[in-house]
Amino acid sequence: MRKFYELLGILDNILDLKSQLGNYPQYSFLTKMIRNCTSFGSEIPLKNHMRILTSLGLLNIQEGKVVITERGENFYRLKNQPGSILNDAQKIQIAFFLFNNNNSLGSYYRQFLDLFHYTSETNQYICKYSSSNFPYSGRQWLEELLYLTVISDCRDYLVISDPFIPYLYMNQRKQITQEELEKRLERNKEIGGEKEKLALRFEHLRLKKLKKKELSLKVKLISKDFSNAGFDILSFNGNEIFYDRFIEVKSSADGVTFFITDNEIQTSKLLEEKYWIYIISTSPKSDKFRLKMIKNFYDYSKEHIKLTPVNYKVKIDGDVKENYLELSDFEFIEINNDLNSFK
Repeated sequence: MRKFYELLGILDNILDLKSQLGNYPQYSFLTKMIRNCTSFGSEIPLKNHMRILTSLGLLNIQEGKVVITERGENFYRLKNQPGSILNDAQKIQIAFFLFNNNNSLGSYYRQFLDLFHYTSETNQYICKYSSSNFPYSGRQWLEELLYLTVISDCRDYLVISDPFIPYLYMNQRKQITQEELEKRLERNKEIGGEKEKLALRFEHLRLKKLKKKELSLKVKLISKDFSNAGFDILSFNGNEIFYDRFIEVKSSADGVTFFITDNEIQTSKLLEEKYWIYIISTSPKSDKFRLKMIKNFYDYSKEHIKLTPVNYKVKIDGDVKENYLELSDFEFIEINNDLNSFK
């Protein structure tokens, strides 16, 4: 993790000064003590590093002093553990943390994915690795992203790991070939099942109610294109410009029982509070739908889910903690079963 560690090196400087001074250093004093650092292949002023670390939530400026946050201390401990050996869960946690931040560091990571293209033969996003077609700016990040398991090396080509495929959607300037465009249009003729359409429509309404119309236009149903992604819909909680709400849609006759795959469970474990289950049920006495939402399904399942090993059958206990079953302002919304109004 050379690039990220390079940035975290500033934490070493801050802690050294804190040890010498007996307190966190003043920002003005810190800028005098630390010269410009070399990072990202060019000279970047310390203030830019500080801005990135602050936007990542690793530093705070309090009364002119540069203070390392609890999150910063946690990452510092990861960086300095013996051998800097991280387990897979820690690697994924750091990778999602970096990709989801709207700063220059996150931008570098996301731009790297523009080098990949979709192939229907294997249903993967791949990039053929060679010195001629791999620009230097991309090679700079290759080792780091391999280490973080964002990509994997399959001899002659590189493959993006499934949990990181959604970040390809973030760059709206990404060009596609006419052939790929035609394939996408063909696949999108049937955008999804009835329940997925309802969930998609609900997300549009929810974001518009939050006065985030521009985000509502970017909500995407990906289940037709990526059946193994572990979720159906890419959406937004409303506070960020990057996808931070990954929704798996489930149909349930009684509103509490449904099927879930091991891949979906593992994806919910990786995405934590960003992973949502939308349960859509129908009333036997009317033509209306009812929607329930579970945030952070993996944590929620530890106390409130009974898994039966039949491709995992889920049953929710009667008592539900409010902070785990997080509902939007719509609460248990009932949507009229008139799909013509959703076009």
